[in-house]
Amino acid sequence: MAEGTAAAWAWTREANTHDEEAGASTREQGLEGWGTYDDDDDDDDDDDDDEDNGNKGNNDGADGADAGDEEHNPHHSNSAHTSDAADTADATDTTTATQPSPPPPPPPCEVYISVNTDEGLAQASALAEAIEAREVRCVIGGRKVQQHRLSSTKSKDDLRDSKLAVIIATANYGGVDTTEGRRTRQELEFIFREDRAFYLIKTCDHFKAPRVDTWLTDELTRFLWTAPPPASYSEPDAAVDVPAGLVDDVLADMATMMKPGSDATGGGVGSVSDERRRKRENAERIKQQRAQQRSNHFNAVLRRSRCTAVAKKRIQQIFSGALAIVVDLHKQHLDDFACHALGIALQNNTSTKEIRMYCNDFTPNGVEALCRSLETNRALTMLSLASNNVGNRGAAALARLVETHRHLKELWLWNTAIGDEGAVALATASTKSRSLEKIELEGNRLSAKGITRVEAAAKQKIGKPVDVKL
Repeated sequence: MAEGTAAAWAWTREANTHDEEAGASTREQGLEGWGTYDDDDDDDDDDDDDEDNGNKGNNDGADGADAGDEEHNPHHSNSAHTSDAADTADATDTTTATQPSPPPPPPPCEVYISVNTDEGLAQASALAEAIEAREVRCVIGGRKVQQHRLSSTKSKDDLRDSKLAVIIATANYGGVDTTEGRRTRQELEFIFREDRAFYLIKTCDHFKAPRVDTWLTDELTRFLWTAPPPASYSEPDAAVDVPAGLVDDVLADMATMMKPGSDATGGGVGSVSDERRRKRENAERIKQQRAQQRSNHFNAVLRRSRCTAVAKKRIQQIFSGALAIVVDLHKQHLDDFACHALGIALQNNTSTKEIRMYCNDFTPNGVEALCRSLETNRALTMLSLASNNVGNRGAAALARLVETHRHLKELWLWNTAIGDEGAVALATASTKSRSLEKIELEGNRLSAKGITRVEAAAKQKIGKPVDVKL
């Protein structure tokens, strides 16, 4: 009888049992899965052991009675367990029915934006939002935009599957000094290697990586995007407006790519002479567009400045290249906007050699704007910012300029609120400069330990040491 009872339980519970005692075996199977062992209830379990032992005989008797009942009425046992199996199946069907279906896969990428997110994230985000508003799937590549709803977690796949790649080329695009620069370099190499369709947007005149200049030429440039000056340098504008016509031009380019007989740069297939003519016309168009945008940008920045009329006139003369070698701008109430405008004027200037700007009103923000613009200058040999609020942040910007500028020889920075950190940064940068000969740092906030560090750093230069006056 015990063997028959065990077989019945095994059939109803869909489990194989080999225990000799059918009652104990079925009880263990019946409890399985209904609960888990709780470590916190050890004491309660120990207290119940005695009671369990005391009732063991009674339980065994009850088990025997149950087995006898099942033996005399097997149909009752089978029907009960069949009902349990049906309830379990119904519960499984209910769980399956209520389980949410997986979300559908996103639509394929149509426009992929390749951008160095350390510099051009705001512009890329604004452009992506505008493209998505036209019901065109667009994603942004880069590790810093994973929280953006249009970000790409599979950049390589999206770039490969896209119909058009939009390159927002900032100064550090395609460089190898940063993670973002290396990522954009890989994307750029893939685009050229696979002859993919791309739309080039330039935000600068030159790139810090020389090889990128040879790839992303004006002949291939479709649009110049120069950010407008901020309303305040202490609180820059967060919002970026997409230039009028840019989205229409990008989508038109994508539509051209989808037509038979189109090439990777957006033009139809034609003769070699037609291609050369088209490139020359495009380069001339970009040159004129750049000159117009640069002029508009310069005028917009200078208009916001509160410097004297004399200073504005001299800065305008520098912009036109009509001013003398030495420009004196001391005590002209130059503010941060004036510094930015002066930097724009000096970008392509080749006649001005010395700028004297001591005793003015600008802050470290103005120094940073000036230094960013001076990165492309190839003529300036002396810069005086004495008796101004330069600080450690301004000194750090000057240190970056000193490392890359090939003609700057003298830097006058007395009474400029520079501390140990800024002075050491300048001294360290001077050892990497090919041209710098003198830095004047008298009257600054240097400690004895800071002076020692500056002197030690300045002596690290190979060849003629830099004269650092403290």
